[in-house]
Amino acid sequence: MEEVLLHDREGHPLTWVVGGEEVILSIKARIHQEQPMLQPIMGFYIKDRLGQTLFGDNTFITYQDDPVSAMPGAVLAASFTFRMPILPQGDYSISTAIADGTQDNHVQHHWLHDALFFKSHSSSHSHGLVGIPMHQIELQVERHA
Repeated sequence: MEEVLLHDREGHPLTWVVGGEEVILSIKARIHQEQPMLQPIMGFYIKDRLGQTLFGDNTFITYQDDPVSAMPGAVLAASFTFRMPILPQGDYSISTAIADGTQDNHVQHHWLHDALFFKSHSSSHSHGLVGIPMHQIELQVERHA
């Protein structure tokens, strides 16, 4: 991997999050093998301080019908734009990987554990390992008929 960066839409690096904000995870990797990668897959996992995988994704589904091949020496760049879930306060890491093939049948070329660290400074209380940013929460008292 040449670069792993968590940033906002303006490109400002993020070292901490509160949850609910839109973030972009950018990953760049140079192809060092002698053969082209015919169906590269780039992906990530976000893990808590105990190493538990909380969530992740990869490029396979998006490009399975129209693969982006890469020649030796090329730099592959993947980006994942998502709304950060509400994470309990603490330290988190991002692990990244690159493979060639399909989701079920691939060759793993590189895996970078703990490529990037960030903190959660959430002031919200979430139940479970992650919280979902709510679009709206309502509480009403309705009169009985």
